[in-house]
Amino acid sequence: MTHEKFRKLLLDWRAIEGDGGPGTQRDRRGAWHLFCHLAAAGALFRITSGGSAWVGVLFNRDTNRYFAAVCTDINGRQSVLRLQSLAARELLASGQCCAYLEGASRGHILDRSANDAGDPNTDDRRQDYDQRIDSSKDGGPVWEMWTVSRDIRPISPLGTSVVQAYGELLEVLGGKFAAIVARGRMEPEYGHMRQMCAMIDAGFITKNDALSDIDAIAIPHHVEQRLMNATPQAFATSARLLLRKQRPLCYFMYGRKLSSFAPASLLRRMVTTLGPAVHKHA
Repeated sequence: MTHEKFRKLLLDWRAIEGDGGPGTQRDRRGAWHLFCHLAAAGALFRITSGGSAWVGVLFNRDTNRYFAAVCTDINGRQSVLRLQSLAARELLASGQCCAYLEGASRGHILDRSANDAGDPNTDDRRQDYDQRIDSSKDGGPVWEMWTVSRDIRPISPLGTSVVQAYGELLEVLGGKFAAIVARGRMEPEYGHMRQMCAMIDAGFITKNDALSDIDAIAIPHHVEQRLMNATPQAFATSARLLLRKQRPLCYFMYGRKLSSFAPASLLRRMVTTLGPAVHKHA
């Protein structure tokens, strides 16, 4: 997958029949709504040698860029590796992806030092979405990624870094990772189902990915609170806590949005029931 191909897709409103989702505009700058949820999500690995790992997007203050990372918790020692590093690839190859994890839309953001320009009354600024973990206001990595993805053109360093980082995640985790996160918001107003279909048409997700049988499971409250700190330590520890119990591949979601998940049985029924009628109509 080329990052440029993915960027062009996220800016293509024809591919989604104009259904970019809430707050989006056909301005050739900002991505579809789905992308902020994709970029804020993560995957959890159980490492064969013992321990666990979270795989997702972090922020590097030294470079002022987002990057794909692996946060590990092995034998009580935590570390952060770049996903593109040989050490990270070897570590993940020795383990197994056991779960996907919804990104938080409340709590702290990844870049706590964010100081974006603009008017808070009219502009989306990352710092305005940095909330306390006990706040019910919009915040967390999902809203941070929403802000950054309002401009993903090559001339936008932050937006470009997120697109590249997520592209690296897809190369390692595969299209199923994107499909399951997209299914986390099946309400029509989000446009995620249509946007997922566009990713299928473009070859980033397969039909089998989209129809994968997987259970959505509520994140325990004490782990939710930890995740909303949005730090590498919080992600690594949460991975360990969530993977204590052996279970088939699942999608951990925040309880307040659990009912928004589209189960595979519903999607298959829609394909079976509506498929012939749609083809005939076309």
